[in-house]
Amino acid sequence: MKPVTVRDVAVDAGISIATVSRVLNNNYKVAELTRIKVINSARKLGYPLIPRSKQMVVAVILSGSAYWSMYEAMLQSTLTRELIERGYRVELVTERDIALLSERLVGGAISLGLDDFILDKWASLFLFPVVRLNCRSKNSENIYAVNADGITSMRKALKLLWENGHRKIGYLSGTNERDETTKPSLRYEGFIRAMKSYGVMNPEDYCVFNETYRHDLVPENIKKLLAKEVTALIVTQEAFALKAYYHLQQMGIKIPEELSLITWEL
Repeated sequence: MKPVTVRDVAVDAGISIATVSRVLNNNYKVAELTRIKVINSARKLGYPLIPRSKQMVVAVILSGSAYWSMYEAMLQSTLTRELIERGYRVELVTERDIALLSERLVGGAISLGLDDFILDKWASLFLFPVVRLNCRSKNSENIYAVNADGITSMRKALKLLWENGHRKIGYLSGTNERDETTKPSLRYEGFIRAMKSYGVMNPEDYCVFNETYRHDLVPENIKKLLAKEVTALIVTQEAFALKAYYHLQQMGIKIPEELSLITWEL
């Protein structure tokens, strides 16, 4: 197949080759609508959006939530540093402002948001690919995903607890049952599988979910598991785990002397 040229982009966009060249080299003395038209034509035709500096631009999309977890802050910092070390330029944008990417010479994106905003909207907005972290994918619409291995991780966590004498291990989720059991990381399935491998035939009985996302119910949820005489807890969701730890302390339970605790973000 014949390579796409600047001339092809100019013809498709209905503007001059010189204007296309200015846009592709990040010359901002071009009208916004013209810039968008050139970028969209280039993406449609498969012309590489690499500026004169030869540095590919990768957008890092942050969640639009007012609550920005420590997990996301650490991930954004690490990811940005890694991209720069690999020779990429980085554009930071929140989910609420992703329309701005249509005006930029972005070759691809990485999304840190955990909800399905990107999954629902991406294909109607952009032609370039996005990679989501620890979320669902939709490859047919240029939406890909990289997920943690919850099966292996949970097996290792429970192996550690089991080797230290724990036989009744509780699973306290910071989310509702549907969201927890459908996470792409498969951490809940990993817990069930690992417990059954140790001969626990009813591990579901040791699982409690935060069905209403109300953190004021944390003490009640903890008491449900303590009533089953658990000696170890796996608590998911960073903020929820901190709440659980606080309430365990308020109940006078010493960690790790009286109860072993593993917290889990994703």
